[in-house]
Amino acid sequence: MANPATNYLDKLITVNDGKSDESTSVLVALCIFSLIMLATYLMVMKYSAATNETTSFFTEISKSKNQRFQIGDMKIGASLTSLKKANPSSIIGVNATGQVSAYYNDGGATYSAWYGEEGQRSFSYMIKYDNVFQDTDEDAVVSELSEKYGAPSTNSCNARITDGVRACKFTWWLKDGVRFDAITRKPIKNGDWLNLTIVATDTRLKNRAQRKIEGTLIKGGFK
Repeated sequence: MANPATNYLDKLITVNDGKSDESTSVLVALCIFSLIMLATYLMVMKYSAATNETTSFFTEISKSKNQRFQIGDMKIGASLTSLKKANPSSIIGVNATGQVSAYYNDGGATYSAWYGEEGQRSFSYMIKYDNVFQDTDEDAVVSELSEKYGAPSTNSCNARITDGVRACKFTWWLKDGVRFDAITRKPIKNGDWLNLTIVATDTRLKNRAQRKIEGTLIKGGFK
């Protein structure tokens, strides 16, 4: 005859074994979930480091009508005087047609601006940023920019057989007639670098500047 106490202990052990197996399964599931979350976090951090490196150079367009688009110390609508105050190392130049431009170098990048004139006042209508980055691609740049400005209005890519470089151009039309171009160049094979050029143009200010230059040329103002 079976001992009731033995039967009870057998049942208790069986129940405990079941709970032990259940607890082990829960712990394994939690460990797997933690590993997945850790891997995802590391991937996001790596991607963010690559994209932030290529997009931290410019400030987002302000919602205020009193502020204009800015890249580094170059700001659309700003005067040459304000640029020299912000960056005394900027170099100013004038070409044969009287077109005024300025540029400076910082951290391996080149910042440029082009200016028009109205009376005694100068104003920048186009600004540009140019730099080379490692271990990134067009998708990372466009993804970051699209989060700020939406999908590009137009885009195109072509591969140049002569030098083995793929060139892409992405264009956004922003508020107040501002056109924003991102131009990328990257080797087709074994390419670990990306040349990124950002150009922001206030088309209305540009038209005003060009009309002034054209009018001066017609009058024979430049030699």
